[in-house]
Amino acid sequence: MEHRWGARRSVNRVVWTESSAGKRNCGRLCNVSVSGAYIEIAEAPAAGVRIRVRVARRDAPGRKSRPISAHVVRADSRGIGIEWHDFAPPVIRQMLDRKLKRIASARVPVGIPLAATRERHSERLPSG
Repeated sequence: MEHRWGARRSVNRVVWTESSAGKRNCGRLCNVSVSGAYIEIAEAPAAGVRIRVRVARRDAPGRKSRPISAHVVRADSRGIGIEWHDFAPPVIRQMLDRKLKRIASARVPVGIPLAATRERHSERLPSG
């Protein structure tokens, strides 16, 4: 059974998988969370199969991350849903942190101008 403990974030990263039987595949990491991910892959292993996932490193093209242990929780015509064996593997946590920082820096404040907000709150503060 699949258990999601975090919000999924869209990504687009090359990954390599290796099943417990030694079968290797290359795929694309489509979304990721601290508890699992979805990988588009041509030859999907069956649900329940243990795999190791290596993610392409953006800081070193052609290099891969350390292997991340996971198991397949579902397979469909496009790929596999996986669950990490260890919650929030370091490589995944770093990827999510960078993604969240980019999202936060891209936000534009919307709403009441700052000056109007200060005036409204200062009316409620005791003078002294």
